[in-house]
Amino acid sequence: MTTTVPTTPKKLIYIIDDDTIYVYTLKYLITSKCPECNVLTFKNGKEAYDKLSNLNINTEIPNYIFVDINMPIMNGWEFLDNSKLLQLNNDIKYFILSGSVDNEDVIKASTYSQVKKYLSKPVSPEVVLEVLEIA
Repeated sequence: MTTTVPTTPKKLIYIIDDDTIYVYTLKYLITSKCPECNVLTFKNGKEAYDKLSNLNINTEIPNYIFVDINMPIMNGWEFLDNSKLLQLNNDIKYFILSGSVDNEDVIKASTYSQVKKYLSKPVSPEVVLEVLEIA
């Protein structure tokens, strides 16, 4: 008789940021601490929005989305506004990930119900692991 070991479901994480060095570092941190995490990266909000709008609702919805505010083509605010229109699973945890120190951005982020937290760059590894619930 063989016993099947249950597998941990993968966590799907989107990183939406045009800073390639920061994205590389964040992706490395996440995957080194969370081998079961699958991280997809996008250079702007439009790339991520296009991916979200073409998902298989049952299997491909991300668990976490880290989104920068200042990006070309579609910035973080536009991405958040447009992603609300998709009416996806409310279990997605959105995090603003920005180098902006403008208090207005922090206040604006709090007006988005889907945003769980505003994280200022550079984000410490401990904070990333904490928000991903893998600390």
